[in-house]
Amino acid sequence: MTDMRSNFRNCFCNPFSFLPLEQRENVGLWDKRDLESLYEFVIAKNCQGGIKELWILNDFMLDLSKFATKYDIKIKSIIKAEKVFSMPSSLLVDDGLLVFLDKLEDMNENFLSEIVNFSSKFDLPLIINFGQNLQMLGLIENRYCKSPERVLEDFGLLDRKCFLLGCNYLDKDALSLFDNYDVEYIFSPITDAEKGAGFINFKLYESRICHLASCDERDIDLQKQADFLRLCTNNLLSLQNAVAVQKYLNILPFACDVEDEQTAIKILKSKTTCHVENFEKTEQNYHKLLARKDEII
Repeated sequence: MTDMRSNFRNCFCNPFSFLPLEQRENVGLWDKRDLESLYEFVIAKNCQGGIKELWILNDFMLDLSKFATKYDIKIKSIIKAEKVFSMPSSLLVDDGLLVFLDKLEDMNENFLSEIVNFSSKFDLPLIINFGQNLQMLGLIENRYCKSPERVLEDFGLLDRKCFLLGCNYLDKDALSLFDNYDVEYIFSPITDAEKGAGFINFKLYESRICHLASCDERDIDLQKQADFLRLCTNNLLSLQNAVAVQKYLNILPFACDVEDEQTAIKILKSKTTCHVENFEKTEQNYHKLLARKDEII
């Protein structure tokens, strides 16, 4: 479906997932020009998928503002917590940065305190990989001898804008605690399914603020993500219409209200494709880049 009404926000995109596995290990050796070619292709792919706001993992702290202007898209850089203390100050402007805590279970207390202080000083929101799988939650609980959600609270990680990524295994008690803070939820159901991480019960989240992310998917299709979330929730609850279909349109968000359920399902099962000027040239440059890297390998 070609539709320019889309106003999608992709709340976590990993650009390195677009690379063949054998090239990901050496990406740290790439020069700035090659990295920018990769990022431009990924940004263009997002635009083609109807994305108007992109949160993208920016491990090399590139200035992506020129691509935001070129493709008329809002871009926010996601910087891993381990790298925020060495990033250029230029990334701190215009509400364009989020701090990413990936493996909370491996982080020591002093480091977490430093991250909280840093994010507070510069008023930076946090993205925390949390509840994606049971092993992660178990390690956090064993380390601190308290529930994982209390760990977030006690370290002050919830005292500012906080996005939780994953959320496959959060219970009602955890969600009730998070309701006391400015917490929003990001789901990547297809990436999680590929990893065997678990399924989200969206019934628990239908009245909360939620977002979708492509994460490690090369196919930028948030409607597909939303529909997969719908099917997983129906399956978990053994109920065909466990959550009103409009709720899934709301988390895209899709710029229309649909009262007819069948029409809403049809929208979820379709795919938005937007015209991106000179996309073919950008794609060719990307494939030339991969070919050159293959020759080096």
